[in-house]
Amino acid sequence: MSELAQQSTEVAAKVYQTLVNGNLATLSTEERVNYYNAVCQSIGLNPLTKPFEFITLNGKLTLYALKGCTDQLRAIHGISIDPPAIVQTDQWITVTVSGTDRHGRRDSEIGVVAAKDMQGHHGNALMKAMTKAKRRLTLSMCGLGMLDETEVDDIPGYQKQEHSPVPETASQPMKDEESRKILKSIGKTGKAPEAVKWRSDWKAALDEVGLDMTETVLAFAATGVVLETAEDLENYFEHRIEAMRANQ
Repeated sequence: MSELAQQSTEVAAKVYQTLVNGNLATLSTEERVNYYNAVCQSIGLNPLTKPFEFITLNGKLTLYALKGCTDQLRAIHGISIDPPAIVQTDQWITVTVSGTDRHGRRDSEIGVVAAKDMQGHHGNALMKAMTKAKRRLTLSMCGLGMLDETEVDDIPGYQKQEHSPVPETASQPMKDEESRKILKSIGKTGKAPEAVKWRSDWKAALDEVGLDMTETVLAFAATGVVLETAEDLENYFEHRIEAMRANQ
């Protein structure tokens, strides 16, 4: 078999595993990023906001939806959610929600959690049930048959596939060094006046809404999106700043 034919066979096998079996494990890191971006583009989501994360479930690597995914989808599709119906027993909290999109299509979903969370807080359990119901409804109305992050923690033996460039326990000098490497890739380190001003201006803008520049740069790297120009990072900064202002 020629080398070109062999490569074509390997690509075909990967496509089969990904699209038919729903298993992304055979893809390389670069291919996973491309797939991630393609999924976001197909449903109108901004990949810089990290709407999805990877999870290994039943031996398959797949995507599940984060909060940013369902929040954006509700805005894109004009989904409005009715007041929830809540049923509580000694053991369970069941929340039923119904909603309507901009075309008038209606749907309903439920969220069920134990009446007390692991710390014994009833209020937290109630909020989780409501959040789960709303996000399940959103995904259902948008035709996305995937798990939401509120459901992932309830699955025994799952493995999240984190993309953080540094461990959570990394020291601040380690994080600073990793952030510096990322900025260096787009020419925003060193003593050049334009680089200094760029860092100073963005640090001030991030500080204004309570964001740390180093942590925000690392958060961008954790999305798995390849950083090609300063504009890519600037767009992410702007999104994070807008999100913080909306929550203040």
